Amino acid sequence: MVTSQNERNVHPSLTDPSMSPARIIKKYPNRRLYDTETSSYVTLDGIKKLVEERTPFKVVDIRTNEEITRNILLQIISELEDRGNPVFSIELLERVIRFYGSAMQGALSDYLEQSLALFLEQQKLFQKHLESPLTPVTSPLTQLMEENLSLWKKWQESLLITPFAFRNKDDSEKG
Repeated sequence: MVTSQNERNVHPSLTDPSMSPARIIKKYPNRRLYDTETSSYVTLDGIKKLVEERTPFKVVDIRTNEEITRNILLQIISELEDRGNPVFSIELLERVIRFYGSAMQGALSDYLEQSLALFLEQQKLFQKHLESPLTPVTSPLTQLMEENLSLWKKWQESLLITPFAFRNKDDSEKG
């Protein structure tokens, strides 16, 4: 499924009727965040806790009424990365930055979302296997590794099939 950049920036609770309505967090010019549900100010750690609890929310700039949830989440990630044990290496961040503005930017976003979803799904399966006393540990690990390899190969093959879908108009006139 192909989604536009704007669709990726909309909080799921705003488009999925099965989810509870998003909790509104207002960001004031003094950089303070106000939780309208609890009628209290929250910190970035408080927002992180909402994420961990899977509480639907959106952050709105009080001056412009613009949704800035992504910006706040990126700020939280930045602070977590600075605290030690970073998830993103410098090399990985540089590679991601190089994708911005390229024809493959949307493909990278979709790929990362699907990869993380697959990783979480496999993590659940692995945990389930570990909880079963009759299953040897090497069996689920081997199975997960084989599934990962298969999915990576399929994704790479799909890129080989459609490389011209991302060509610029100027490139098609040259060749």
